[in-house]
Amino acid sequence: MSNLNNRQIEFVKLLLEENEYRTIKYFSTFLKTSCKTLQKDLRVIEKYLNKFNIVLARKRGTGIKIVNVKDAKWLLYNNIKWQEKECKKVSVNERRIEIARNMLINSGTATSIQKLSDMYYVSKTSISVDLSCIEKWAANFNLIMEKSVEGTRIKGNEVDIRKALDSLIVKYHKKDYKNEGLYDIAARIDEDTLNSLSETFDKDKISYINQYLVGLEKKYNCRLNDTYYINLLTHILISLTRALSGKQIKEKTLEENHSYLKSERAYVEAVNMVNKMNEDFNIKLGESEVYYLYQYFVSFGLVKNTTPNADEVLDKLNFKAEIFTEKVTNCIEKIMHIDISNDEIIMKSLLLHVRPMLNRLNYDIKGYFTTSV
Repeated sequence: MSNLNNRQIEFVKLLLEENEYRTIKYFSTFLKTSCKTLQKDLRVIEKYLNKFNIVLARKRGTGIKIVNVKDAKWLLYNNIKWQEKECKKVSVNERRIEIARNMLINSGTATSIQKLSDMYYVSKTSISVDLSCIEKWAANFNLIMEKSVEGTRIKGNEVDIRKALDSLIVKYHKKDYKNEGLYDIAARIDEDTLNSLSETFDKDKISYINQYLVGLEKKYNCRLNDTYYINLLTHILISLTRALSGKQIKEKTLEENHSYLKSERAYVEAVNMVNKMNEDFNIKLGESEVYYLYQYFVSFGLVKNTTPNADEVLDKLNFKAEIFTEKVTNCIEKIMHIDISNDEIIMKSLLLHVRPMLNRLNYDIKGYFTTSV
């Protein structure tokens, strides 16, 4: 059965109240939208009515009406109730998050206040306020709202666009969104986050990335913390989605102090994954994308490095982590009057958290739950 949006449902209900022919302009005054938009809606509504063998009559210069409207009311009563239940109205905050998300994903394409007004069945004034709020929020990521004759779009550095998009993923979800085909992931991701990912990205791409990451976990005999797994999965999905629309991080020559990277396993695995995605999705992710992915692999400890250069870097990181851990434990001991520095299990556990934390700070990778909208 065809699903109608809120405006189309209201349009059908208005049609069911009319016994005489009415013009599109007549309905537009009630629905507060353009005649052009209602003409498009009418094509959807007509297909919907046809499924119930209900005829929508048209008379040039006079308007439209449903034939045998009393019978139509009886036939459509239960289905209209079901349609209204399925098409719940989104809150103002949900609408703004969805608009921001779509503008970020499609940053190369401008949208308009009229288009958004028609889409969400709200006034142009409401959409203008929405865009102002989004503009202020986007500024936190060094992004600007560019307005031109073509419309409005979000503009900025690709890395900043991805950070903004990543921060929105967990904020928008539909409780009743169906996640068939993603049962293999459900055990590791909470329902709200999985709904958000499913709403934002194609399910086949989510499964594709998940299978690749699970393969890496098996290869290196490790299992990522679920929070790190969600963060990594989301990052790769954003990179893939942006690349498919022709957007990727600008190429930069690796600095001299990064020359050792190409011998690291984490870097090699990043290259392998990028090459696989390039081949499977016919895209061209470059060196900068490899380095961006490498940062996540290293920060979350997914790939273990064994090269001398990598060991040297890890030794430096371990040294910093040990100093940081020592300072933290000293503070805790003074405050709580306990001795934990001699507890090997606690100290090792703390180091396991401190090392990736310092790595994320070094690479400017935010934790999954640290960004608020």
